[in-house]
Amino acid sequence: MQLNKFGAILKFAIELEQKAAEFYETAAQAAPSQELEESAAAARKRLSRLKVMQRELVNEMLLEPIAGFDQPALPELAVGSTSPERIQRQKAQIEQAARQFYTVASGKLGTVAPGVSRAFKKMAAQV
Repeated sequence: MQLNKFGAILKFAIELEQKAAEFYETAAQAAPSQELEESAAAARKRLSRLKVMQRELVNEMLLEPIAGFDQPALPELAVGSTSPERIQRQKAQIEQAARQFYTVASGKLGTVAPGVSRAFKKMAAQV
């Protein structure tokens, strides 16, 4: 699916952070770790920030089309009875997907929404 509008990009980012936060929270329950709890809190913080951007900016954004940006595939996430090593591999996959998405999205939004572009660059660095 193409992410060809500002609203679609924000919607995908919100979905990404929601899934990441849920994964980290479930993983922290299955294999308690300070790192997973911190990752969950960071994902929830990014999610909150994205929702604020969506509320404040989507209605005001130009409907300028964004070309050449396909929705990236998200890694399959499952905690269940997996090992701590598998949880860490999945965590790394989530972080890689998020970094890549925010980096590409920041470039695509540079002229459409410079403030969001800067926020996405910062999010890519924080993941």
